[in-house]
Amino acid sequence: MSGWPQQRNTVERRMVQPPTAYRPGLIAATNNHMYVRLAGTAQQPVAAVTGDIDQDSGADLQRALTIALDASPRRLTIDMTGVGFTDSNGLNVLLRMRERARHAGKILSLRPGRCLARLLEVTETGSLFTIEP
Repeated sequence: MSGWPQQRNTVERRMVQPPTAYRPGLIAATNNHMYVRLAGTAQQPVAAVTGDIDQDSGADLQRALTIALDASPRRLTIDMTGVGFTDSNGLNVLLRMRERARHAGKILSLRPGRCLARLLEVTETGSLFTIEP
């Protein structure tokens, strides 16, 4: 056994009860790592994501966006302008959410921000989404 102290991978996760109808507020938080808040109006709901998205927060992001999409009547905008870092985990979540929205007959749009815009460009997946300014 080495002399290195053992690090514990403890992540506090907090998920709020899924809304049955649109209601602004915090949907998910992961140990000050990533937050998702439902904002906007009932007709134009926005899931605002802030923080970093990686393998530790990807599953929480998917759960939170699923809650937001299910609570939205016809459309959902995912605002990623507050995301400082995302890797393929974040992109995969967005691609899965795109499919979920399509199957539900809903419109999903993105406000990518600099970080995600670059990832969409490099992976040539930007054309799969409706991009908002």
